[in-house]
Amino acid sequence: MGGGFEVVLTTGDGYVVVSLTGELDLAEAPLLRKSLDRLVRAGTPLIVIDANELTFLDSTGIGVLVGSHNQQESFGRTLVIANLSEAAGRPVRLTEVDTAIPVHWAPPTLQPWNDPDATTATILSALGFESVAAALTVNASTETIS
Repeated sequence: MGGGFEVVLTTGDGYVVVSLTGELDLAEAPLLRKSLDRLVRAGTPLIVIDANELTFLDSTGIGVLVGSHNQQESFGRTLVIANLSEAAGRPVRLTEVDTAIPVHWAPPTLQPWNDPDATTATILSALGFESVAAALTVNASTETIS
């Protein structure tokens, strides 16, 4: 399809925002998989997929997101999707992936990570994932104690 797909990483304290632009399809999925695999291996507590500029998402792209989410979850860490439009996210709704991965549906477009004082908790809360923020905090406390 070739929609000029791009992955841009923005790092914060305890989180990385993965901004996607263009079409995430079979041809482009390996690029995203490579980026997410590195973040998971690095132990990133929170990965936020910013889908604000994503124009298309196929089953291969969904598979990459689900796989990375499952890896993060197995380590007590989190992956969420922010700013997913109804148009690009239609396959996510149809396959009910949004019941497994926390998804913030746009509009409105929210980018709480642009706040210089952003934390994992404030980002998750701003996106409407308060329970995820609480669980991530509990997991972080448990890791510190161990």
